[in-house]
Amino acid sequence: RLNRISPRIAENYERQVREQVFPVVRQHWWPINPGKVRMPFMLRYSPDTQATLDPHHDAALFSIAMKLNDDFEGGYLQFPRQRWNNQMVGVGEAVIFPSRLTHVHQVLAVTSGIRFALTGWVNDRSDPPHDPVIP
Repeated sequence: RLNRISPRIAENYERQVREQVFPVVRQHWWPINPGKVRMPFMLRYSPDTQATLDPHHDAALFSIAMKLNDDFEGGYLQFPRQRWNNQMVGVGEAVIFPSRLTHVHQVLAVTSGIRFALTGWVNDRSDPPHDPVIP
C-alpha cells in the first residue's frame, strides 16, 4: 500500500484524485457520488513471481489503474467485455473505469521483464470507510 511507502505521497495521491479525477468522473458519469479515496496498491508482476491476475471486478464505485513502466513484455490490463487493453496507454497515464459488473478485467501474463502498476479505488459516499488514505 502506498501509505507504507510514503504517507506524504499517499496524501498527495488523495489530493490529486479529489482535485483532478473527481471533476472528470462527475462530468462523464453524472450523477456519480464519489466519496472515500481508498489506499492504492503498488503492484509488481514478473514471469518468476506473479505473472497474471485472473478476471475479476473490484468492490468500489470506480477504479484507477496506472502503468508505472513499459520495459516489460505482455502484462496488459485487459477488459474482455470491452475488447480493450492498456497496451497503448502511456506510463503515468491513468485508466479510470466503473469497478463493478460491467468492467471485469484481468492482467495478462508478463512474459519478460517486470511490470509495475498503481491501482486505486474510490467508494461511493454512502459506503462505509475502510482502508482510507487519511483516517
